[in-house]
Amino acid sequence: MPLAEFASAPQWQVAAPATVRGFSAVCYYFARELRRTVRVPMGLINASWGGSAIEPWIGEAGLRAVGGFDERLDLLRW
Repeated sequence: MPLAEFASAPQWQVAAPATVRGFSAVCYYFARELRRTVRVPMGLINASWGGSAIEPWIGEAGLRAVGGFDERLDLLRW
């Protein structure tokens, strides 16, 4: 159920092991690399929402390489 308001007021925090645990690793490392290369302060906004299965984000070749998905993938072929 959507919330009408935040449980606590959002605030900026310094990126540290204790504050980035809920962040996307890709977001964090991309911003860290930009910070190193362009030397501009970065502000990251964590607006992630967990709950989606990983399989829809992986291509057919990747799922076939993992194994166990062939029967379901074959259903999708025309």
